[in-house]
Amino acid sequence: MSTPIWPPAPICGVETRAQTTRILFEGKRAVGVEYRQGEATKQIRARREVILSSGAFQTPQLLLLSGVGDSAALARHGIATTHHLPGVGQNLQDHPDFIFAYRSNSPYFTGMSFSGIAHQLRAIMQYRRERRGPMTSNFAECGGFLKTSPDLDIPDIQLHFGMAIVDDHGRKRRWGRGFSCHFCCCGRRAAAASRSPAPILLPRPRSIRISLGMSTIWNPWSRATRPRGG
Repeated sequence: MSTPIWPPAPICGVETRAQTTRILFEGKRAVGVEYRQGEATKQIRARREVILSSGAFQTPQLLLLSGVGDSAALARHGIATTHHLPGVGQNLQDHPDFIFAYRSNSPYFTGMSFSGIAHQLRAIMQYRRERRGPMTSNFAECGGFLKTSPDLDIPDIQLHFGMAIVDDHGRKRRWGRGFSCHFCCCGRRAAAASRSPAPILLPRPRSIRISLGMSTIWNPWSRATRPRGG
């Protein structure tokens, strides 16, 4: 019998229906977080460190709400500066994505269909017996990068090929087996501006006005999908 890595005592507590409002600092050291749960505002103190992992939008938002960011921008919202760090909330690199999806009867693809369900059941049994087969797939079977213009220094389009029909990142179910090609526009930069010192409001990406203008998004796509010789 193997020895567990962690001790049997509880080591983790999870607070549900909670909204973090700011990081608590003593000087410039993070010592905990403040959060709202129902009508109550509560605090948790850290023994060692605070790990902030709230995604590409709300991680910088929490830093800004806690006074970590550009002093002038913080002052406009009445937030006292804990640490002047102008880069917080800037240089967000987004990747607008378009998907081509096609139906196919090939046995190498999967999807919601009678034959697809049977195929999945066989694949599950194969994986249990042999640890191989379709169930070992990471779904994105292959990919690639390409330039839409020879004048570019680096590729501006990324391709992902998936072994099923994907619509709205899988939120919309489609009947039938098939495959998809994700067509991503790389390296589009934007800045996320705080709308308010209220943590409930999501930050507003200024992408349309800065560098995610429709021309900068559409031009790479139109160049990449233009018929040869067109």
